Amino acid sequence: MAKKYNLVLVPLLVLGAIASAVRSERLSPIVVYGTVLCSDSFEQCEDTGAPPFAKATVVIRWKDETISNVTTNEAGFFQIDASFLRYRSFVELLCTVRVTTPLSQCNPKLTTKGWLQSEIELVLPTGNYKAKCFHFLPFEPYHTNVAHVAQA
Repeated sequence: MAKKYNLVLVPLLVLGAIASAVRSERLSPIVVYGTVLCSDSFEQCEDTGAPPFAKATVVIRWKDETISNVTTNEAGFFQIDASFLRYRSFVELLCTVRVTTPLSQCNPKLTTKGWLQSEIELVLPTGNYKAKCFHFLPFEPYHTNVAHVAQA
């Protein structure tokens, strides 16, 4: 009789342990992090010795929508709680990190007509995401885009 109970009890205990592990994994926070430098190269893929871009606003975008923001610290580092990304598909393809503070805030010689943007990459085994290379993207006024559409 004891063997009969063990045949039922042991699988139930194993299933309970697996469910608990999956639940704790699912509830752990996911973050997107990185460091923004005040560089005049407009391409920041590695630490070039440029000073940090402190107190810059960094946003995470899902497709074309801003869904969260944070301010960099004195070292240019940011960390955004991105737990909302857990159930979204194609995170690495559809999410970007953008610095919306004008570059002229960190260096008056730099332009105010654009922003820095980076794709993100999954960091294993943590399941977090890291900003890759920041690239400068000039922006055009909205009415310019409308004029091009009207002419087409």
